[in-house]
Amino acid sequence: SVKTIGRYSFYNCSKLTKIFIPDSITLINDHSFHGCSDISLIIIPSSVIKIGNGAFYDCKSFKQITIPDSVESIGESSFYGCSSLTSILIPTSVKSISENAFKNCSGLKGVSLSYSKSYDSIEKCAFRECTSLMQITIPFNIKTIKKRAFFGCTSLSKISIPSSVTTIEKDAFSGCINLTQITLPSTLESIGFGAFSGCKSLENILLPPSMKTFSQTTKEANNFTSLKSIENRVFERCSSLKLITIPESVESIKFNAFLECRSLTKITIPSSVTSIGIGAFSE
Repeated sequence: SVKTIGRYSFYNCSKLTKIFIPDSITLINDHSFHGCSDISLIIIPSSVIKIGNGAFYDCKSFKQITIPDSVESIGESSFYGCSSLTSILIPTSVKSISENAFKNCSGLKGVSLSYSKSYDSIEKCAFRECTSLMQITIPFNIKTIKKRAFFGCTSLSKISIPSSVTTIEKDAFSGCINLTQITLPSTLESIGFGAFSGCKSLENILLPPSMKTFSQTTKEANNFTSLKSIENRVFERCSSLKLITIPESVESIKFNAFLECRSLTKITIPSSVTSIGIGAFSE
């Protein structure tokens, strides 16, 4: 019996409307159904272990898909551009979700990531430009939110970062224009530059004093025991930001850190600060 669906097997079969995958299949290979834009129904059997890179790339018509709890790997760009998909549940069996997995799923409103010890990061651009995304549950196994993971998620209004997270990378939430509330845990050590750039509805944010700084050049957290630096462009164009608490440990506020934060009427700069970069509070 057939165990794999080969690479590009049904590539650009634009008139294909339904797929029933037999329960002998363990691998849906790279780009198997890439560009099958009229598929409205896909049933993935519980025999499938791996969904390959770009497997359902630009399958624009299906509104829901069930990922069975046999699946261990979701490949790069596997559901890229599935613009009618409205919700997704990632089961506990999944050990890896690759970058761009759900990028440009513009109709995706809700994502539930199940707790799993097998992976510890939300990968680069995983949910980038999911413009309808309003809710996502980040489980306690996640340690790193990688660069541009939620870039341009314009409907996301609030998000809670669990205490397991230690690193938020470059531009992770950049362009989330309706984000009004974000909870940063005291365990957070590193925020990459531009992480909240353009979050123009964000009104207040508390930086945990336990944070370490993030080096733009080495991309590694320096060995500090507390927050020493507010990095380049971290809160750039957060035009609704009214309040920010800067810990006493901070020594430098970098280039354009609060550029165009036009609602910020009062800020207390602690005596520990010895350097304020160009355009740090510029209009």
